[in-house]
Amino acid sequence: MKVIFSRKGIDSAYGKGVSPIFPNGDMLSLPIPVKGKEKGIHYSRISYRGESLQRTKKQLGVLTESNHCHCDPYINLMIQIEGQSWCPSFGTHGAAASHLLNEGVAIGDLFLFFGTFRNVIKGSAGTWSYDMGFQAVHVLFGYLFVKEILHLNIIADQMKAKQKGLNKHPHIQNAYSINNLLFISDVDSSGPFKFHNELILSNDPRKKSVWRVPNFFGDCAISRHRNTNRFQKANEYLLWKTVSIGQEFVCQENDDVNGWAKNLIGKHGI
Repeated sequence: MKVIFSRKGIDSAYGKGVSPIFPNGDMLSLPIPVKGKEKGIHYSRISYRGESLQRTKKQLGVLTESNHCHCDPYINLMIQIEGQSWCPSFGTHGAAASHLLNEGVAIGDLFLFFGTFRNVIKGSAGTWSYDMGFQAVHVLFGYLFVKEILHLNIIADQMKAKQKGLNKHPHIQNAYSINNLLFISDVDSSGPFKFHNELILSNDPRKKSVWRVPNFFGDCAISRHRNTNRFQKANEYLLWKTVSIGQEFVCQENDDVNGWAKNLIGKHGI
């Protein structure tokens, strides 16, 4: 099994904001806005626990270039999309998809989704705001075991995706020409995490792209991180200076990494 770290949601580069961690530990990954002529779903048509994402991001002061978004991955049953059936899935295309194919990502592999998050609090007026006592960090917010891979440039695979109810999925709405892929899972093999400090990747909020991970990551072949200078031992942990480009980092087969990932799912998966 390969473990793939997959960067998702708004941040300083996409959407100019931070996703919220609610007081009950729920994490809501705010999807990035669409680009240019891309088709997407209006934030007001997506709800978390009955409240639209448009309202939530407005309360938090999150500004986006568009009010339509690229809502992906689908892993959280608490997030409802108007007019969309539920099927756990994650889409990718172009260079990002080519990278996954080149790294041999296949059925049985595990995606761990991470993004930029910060605690929020509810004020006396009943509106959300960021907790000034908590800075933004990279956090793991969900997972997906790959059960099926659909190549959406193939009509038969596109029909399979629509039969699963994914007519409104951004990778169905947009006919991406290069390696338009959809990774499919099921509700027992995917889902969100409940926030816990063990899910924080950043070693220091001042440099959230430097992660603190167990030492055995130094023995794992990780895509985009072949340079050993990106890893530095720090007592019982390893400091991993992650690259700023690339949506996914693929960890090749490693028993320790696999055990670590499965342990997090067992402890913090919802």
